[in-house]
Amino acid sequence: MCKVSDMTTRFTCVTRYAGAKQLWSNTRLTAITELIPRRKGLSLYVRAKFVLNTLKTFFASADPSITTAHVPTEKVDSDGQRTALDHAIRMEVAEDAEMLWREMKNIQNGSIGMTHDGYLKLYQLSGPTLPQYDVILIDEAQDLTPAIADVLLNQPQPKILVGDPHQQIYSFRGAVNSMQLVNASHTFYLTQSFRFGPEIAFVAATCVEVLKGEKKTLVGNGIPGEFSLRETLGIYPMYSQWEVVVAR
Repeated sequence: MCKVSDMTTRFTCVTRYAGAKQLWSNTRLTAITELIPRRKGLSLYVRAKFVLNTLKTFFASADPSITTAHVPTEKVDSDGQRTALDHAIRMEVAEDAEMLWREMKNIQNGSIGMTHDGYLKLYQLSGPTLPQYDVILIDEAQDLTPAIADVLLNQPQPKILVGDPHQQIYSFRGAVNSMQLVNASHTFYLTQSFRFGPEIAFVAATCVEVLKGEKKTLVGNGIPGEFSLRETLGIYPMYSQWEVVVAR
């Protein structure tokens, strides 16, 4: 097992798993079915999917160990009907996930590899410190997993978080808006866009106000009705047939 406590040893750990050919981009369900025990109640393949989803939830969390809180609470049958997953089965899935996590950490194990989310979890669990930095700048703060937020927000240095909750797109992977996790000493709203003009800004501001209740008004930039990068790129013909350019 690799132990990581700073950025250098984290990458050393990754290199060790990669050198042992134990660094996988994804955990394969077939590999899980070969490791977990057969139990009553669920087919081996379905149980493997629950174990994998449990691991993914645990990796994204800031929690120190796997519990039933990381196990899905429902199962979906072939007709799309959802039913509650029995607590006893959820206990077994948590046990299987814990066993699989031990095997993943074992660099001598040849049957299951460490994933990128897995070694990031190892890094978070090590309680790393980053004393070499004076200030920590955190971009895309609306899309941090609790595991990464735990690493960054527990550092003693001043931190600057930048993000847009309206652009949160990774909640399906367990990401959260970390700007809601801090007691900020100062908050600034960046409502001036340099990507598009006032027409698109008006439409965008109207959408987020009506659909999401946003009260801050987005202000556009540049010549009305023009794509703001036109002069910069120096490519006029390709935009001549466009009436609207939408940018996030």
